[in-house]
Amino acid sequence: MVVAFHAATLATGRALPLTRTGLSPVGTRQLSWRTKGRHFEAPLILQAVCWYLRYPLSYRDIEELFLERGLAVDHSTLNRWVLAYTPLIERR
Repeated sequence: MVVAFHAATLATGRALPLTRTGLSPVGTRQLSWRTKGRHFEAPLILQAVCWYLRYPLSYRDIEELFLERGLAVDHSTLNRWVLAYTPLIERR
């Protein structure tokens, strides 16, 4: 089940598929206990926040990217993730 694509997809236009459990960026272990009880897994939250911080994308753009891959994530949820997890990403 392919549900997300690597950030390189945006830069190259070529899709690098990742599974919901197959994404393992650095720092996911550190975020996993902080994302316990969330609807989405830590790698997907990290992916969304990294896309927002790295590329000039709006929350609605990221919402559309996830929707194209079969995940319904609201833009307000993305906003909460960015506010909550940006300080954690900056520290590592």
